Amino acid sequence: MYSDTDLLNQIKRRDSVALERLYDRYEKTLFLLFRRTQVDEALIHSAMTELFRTVWEQPTRYPNFQGFILHTLRQLSSKREHIPT
Repeated sequence: MYSDTDLLNQIKRRDSVALERLYDRYEKTLFLLFRRTQVDEALIHSAMTELFRTVWEQPTRYPNFQGFILHTLRQLSSKREHIPT
């Protein structure tokens, strides 16, 4: 089993299998975590797509994947606060 750091290093070398492994590792957990702050499933899926796209396109942006998840979660929460009820 690869650590997140190992997977991110492989992604830096453009290893798409590493991105798939990272996605598989976090998909369900992220969805449930994002669901706590956002009820709109379309926004959740959009945030998850954007998160993994950023990991692929800019793998050095956040050297710690869990820190990147927290950053994305804050952005998602912020979007929820700006949605009129």
